[in-house]
Amino acid sequence: MASKWIVAVSLILVVALAGCGGSNTSSNQPAPPASGGTPPPSIGSFTEQTPSGTAGNLVGEALVQLSDGSILVAGGDNQTISPGFNFTSAAEVLSLDASGTVVVTKVGNMTVARDIPGVVRMPDGRVLVVGGRGASDTPLATAEIYDPQAKSFSATGTMLHQRLAPAMFVLKDGTIVVIGGDIGTIPQETGEIYNPATGTFGSLFSIPSAVGMGSRSIAMLIDGRILFPGGSNNGTAVATAQIFDPQSRAFTPTGNMTSARSGPTVTTLADGKVLVAGGVNGGALASAETYDPATGTFSATGNMTEALTNPISIRLSSGKVLVVGDNSRTSELYDPSTRTFTAGAQMITQVTFGQLFLMPDGTVLLTRGPSFPFEFFHP
Repeated sequence: MASKWIVAVSLILVVALAGCGGSNTSSNQPAPPASGGTPPPSIGSFTEQTPSGTAGNLVGEALVQLSDGSILVAGGDNQTISPGFNFTSAAEVLSLDASGTVVVTKVGNMTVARDIPGVVRMPDGRVLVVGGRGASDTPLATAEIYDPQAKSFSATGTMLHQRLAPAMFVLKDGTIVVIGGDIGTIPQETGEIYNPATGTFGSLFSIPSAVGMGSRSIAMLIDGRILFPGGSNNGTAVATAQIFDPQSRAFTPTGNMTSARSGPTVTTLADGKVLVAGGVNGGALASAETYDPATGTFSATGNMTEALTNPISIRLSSGKVLVVGDNSRTSELYDPSTRTFTAGAQMITQVTFGQLFLMPDGTVLLTRGPSFPFEFFHP
């Protein structure tokens, strides 16, 4: 079964939100050390809300931030129904009211039910949703577009290949690159380009087997190229990295990482460098490093306070980076000015298949996969 990560693109992803019918709860603080000493102060706090609607009952749904800061939630597998594949075409928009409460608004359904599709917001504000899997667990090549003004979906061109959870990025010319994804449990080692002007897919290209895939481990550089750091070769983590050039549709090697790692989280920093943190090499890693596109080299930075297997991250309004663990309550903050990590407040509940979205008010919305409620990080 394909892994349940979703690309909420924009390199990498991230979003905002709020709504109605929820209550706030103060976060739990880290427990004192076993030795009884005073723990170092943590940064920020978490609160949670349980809004109305179905969004918190889904896993594999498409989530993407709209131009107004609200979040579109579409499709997925409804975990309140069992057994079987309970994929839905339903869609909702999550927004924040003046009090910071999450409001859930029902919008039109997708043209077909989809689980773990790819999704990206296009330059004109509309949203492209592609692939995923449909009825009877069948991989899809179809695509559709959500129009925030009409609050409805309409079909668009069909991809050249079926894809589950591909990575998607908006290129400088306004076209969309769709990279990888799975066909069942088999990686799709191709990519293609969507042209919003014509509503068609084309320009199929191959992805070298050395390229590490996974939406959490890909980042768009400021110059429009795309960085693929690490990955695995026959189950063994590698230190190599590749750059994809949208103009030539070609991959070229760049400098090696300081540590081999598979499944790290990557975040483009305000100065154009890229933070690469955590991942796996035999076991979970606490190490981190940065990539400098100007020199094509990686350099080690301070370690995280805890080793994280499949972390997710987002750049805050301050320029710092929030990193949270997958299947963990850990949070950390990376400061680019000191190149160090500091422990953040513990999440109220551990994350599974989570995503992070930067809200208009500077808080961060954290979705946790198939579970209510949502959490908010307050820097």
